[in-house]
Amino acid sequence: MTLSPPHPALRACVVMPARNEEDLIVPSLRALATQIRVKPSEYEVLLVLDRCTDATGERAMAVADTHPQLRLHFLDGPGLGSGHARRVGMESAGRQDS
Repeated sequence: MTLSPPHPALRACVVMPARNEEDLIVPSLRALATQIRVKPSEYEVLLVLDRCTDATGERAMAVADTHPQLRLHFLDGPGLGSGHARRVGMESAGRQDS
């Protein structure tokens, strides 16, 4: 998946590798969506779905739908574990403004 260029106000990027995390993804994303220390325009979340076979993606999408200020991007992981999935996210976080 190709991401759009980063928002000009972007200061932080949270990379979350996930494989079958349907029980944990909702509270994790809600915590990010409702935090007050950083403005929504100043951070984004890159959720790397690493060959999930459960409802992780659907539950994450539901959080995004109820928190439209959360800039949540979905990426596909290689299915080789959290380190490889994290790398996918970090490489995407390093994209340049075009």
